Amino acid sequence: MATARTSEEILDIVNFLELGLHYARAYHHPSGPPLANSQQPQLPPGVSAEDYHHGPLEYPPGLVRISSPVPAPVRVITNDDVSLFGDFAQYLDTGRDEDGNLVAVDLDCLICQDRKLQLPACVTANNPDLAPGLEGPRWEWMAILPCGHFWGSDCLLEWLSESTWTSPENCASCPLCRLTLTYNCGHFLSPRDFHPARTRAEQVPMTLPERGAVPERCAECHYKEVAVAVERLRNLLFPRDLVPTDLVRPETWDFMKSASIDFCTRMWAFAEMDENYNRW
Repeated sequence: MATARTSEEILDIVNFLELGLHYARAYHHPSGPPLANSQQPQLPPGVSAEDYHHGPLEYPPGLVRISSPVPAPVRVITNDDVSLFGDFAQYLDTGRDEDGNLVAVDLDCLICQDRKLQLPACVTANNPDLAPGLEGPRWEWMAILPCGHFWGSDCLLEWLSESTWTSPENCASCPLCRLTLTYNCGHFLSPRDFHPARTRAEQVPMTLPERGAVPERCAECHYKEVAVAVERLRNLLFPRDLVPTDLVRPETWDFMKSASIDFCTRMWAFAEMDENYNRW
């Protein structure tokens, strides 16, 4: 509840503010007229005369920080908080969550349960337990599977190698959900390693829980299928056994031949653009 003030109190407050403004102008402009001792403003509570008259120039007189700055809150994410790569992937590039708070990601390999996963500095520098001095066997690169589960790269490859020989189908699968790591063409679907110095978009495709998809064929089989399709379409438009006498205008045979070569060149240029896609 506001307290009623007398006219004398209000006048004293106005005089104090005017003197403070006058002093502030003289403080920042040494060439201005100095104030007489009787005109010096009263010191704010808790501020010494030394701090008031000779404080840092970046703060106006009287505005002195009394308490220490409060550090920004840090959200720490561990294996107990996330189970899929998509749960924290969005924080790896910026180091902040949806509310702008700092994020520290501290994850262990769930296969060996001894090594920590190596992640970008923006999500490890905020956690004092993940100091840069930690080296040696405690760190391991993170590997991600299409199902979204993540593990230590070395541990996962060793586990997949052993499980392939021991499984009845001789087929590798995720250690947790048992997702089969093979394409429809029968070739092995390799896990994706996460390099801390690169962004997520450059190396790890969208996982299945993130509405991603796994191609039916591996890259090698895909390009073989593209080569067959291009050759079939070329023979359909420009038959290889075409001779000048097959044309209404035989003089266009050279043009048809060069057009056939140009067609294949353009088709392969489009096929090579497939390398720009980040897919499993």
